[in-house]
Amino acid sequence: MDLLQAHPEWDALPVADVLANAGQSLLHGVLARSGAGAGDRTNAVDLLAADACVTWAFEAAGDPDSVPERAQAMMSRISMSVVSGHPL
Repeated sequence: MDLLQAHPEWDALPVADVLANAGQSLLHGVLARSGAGAGDRTNAVDLLAADACVTWAFEAAGDPDSVPERAQAMMSRISMSVVSGHPL
């Protein structure tokens, strides 16, 4: 299933937030599969896609002055996601 179709609640969010959520969700999937013994190459495409989504999230935000705050918020969300085991 398409990631965006799986999360219709994202439709109301700004593009930067949708991209950040998508990156976080993809990263969570990579981490979950890595724990199950999947090889590095199995996860390569999703890891690259997660990186691209996070990069695009910063570009979509558009305000260079917001980068430090947005980066801190995104890292906190991703960290909490990994610790809790929940993608969002």
